[in-house]
Amino acid sequence: LEQAEPLKNSFKTIWQKGKTVDVILKTCTHEAVDLLILGALQQEKLLKYYVGSIARVLTRKATCSVLLMIKPSVVRVVCKHIVVNGLHNDKTIKTIKSAFDFSKHLHCKKITIVEEVSQDELHVKVNDDKTLRKANIARERLTTRENQRVKNILDDINQKKITVKTQSIF
Repeated sequence: LEQAEPLKNSFKTIWQKGKTVDVILKTCTHEAVDLLILGALQQEKLLKYYVGSIARVLTRKATCSVLLMIKPSVVRVVCKHIVVNGLHNDKTIKTIKSAFDFSKHLHCKKITIVEEVSQDELHVKVNDDKTLRKANIARERLTTRENQRVKNILDDINQKKITVKTQSIF
């Protein structure tokens, strides 16, 4: 951090004992953290979704934005792909806009917006081919609805020179 360019806002280092997830979540709330930066090992393909259990819990439960670095390196490696959570939330518009700002500063040319859809929204219990068909139709409708919601957000964002994809996960 000492070698990095000067920050607009000061930072401080906090050392605490306890269960990792609980301590980090409590500290983020107590310190009114805007951005939590995490390093994590990639265990699956990126769109198969997040990484280790600590990072997975923190990305879902943090009250602030989370930047997850899956390939940390001492020598800077150019960021080629940003994945941002597009779940239906009051902060989603700001989060997606921040992802585009990050991509411009990092010269990243690809963003994927992942829309998390709860299985509870399907409201179909699969017992046979007929209910499986109903579940697939409901799933397609939810995917279309979520894609349209994200498209509406993207209409207000400058996307020049950036490839944007959406991915619904259930």
